[in-house]
Amino acid sequence: FHSVAREAKKVALVPRDAGLWGFALSEVVYHLKFSEKFHWSVPISNTSSPEYHIVKAEFYMEQGMLRECVKELEQVDGVAKAICSDWMKEAKARLIAGQAIDAILAESMLLQR
Repeated sequence: FHSVAREAKKVALVPRDAGLWGFALSEVVYHLKFSEKFHWSVPISNTSSPEYHIVKAEFYMEQGMLRECVKELEQVDGVAKAICSDWMKEAKARLIAGQAIDAILAESMLLQR
């Protein structure tokens, strides 16, 4: 997840229609910029930016909150969304599998009674 988030944050810095130079500049800016960490008590300036949602999703992953991480990444758009899409498919499949396991366990407990 962290490599996907890193690449998504890089392209989130690229303005729309920036072209190749925009992507090169975002690489430089990414390395110069201090990495923002999401803290509940300290709001990040632009809560509608893709970078905000990616940073918040990283926080949720570090806390083991996969469902909340997926919800945050669903709010990302543009190239950053495309970068996250494969990981999102896998994460959603994992959530569905977890729900199926929970249902099977609940059913087996009912049958044991």
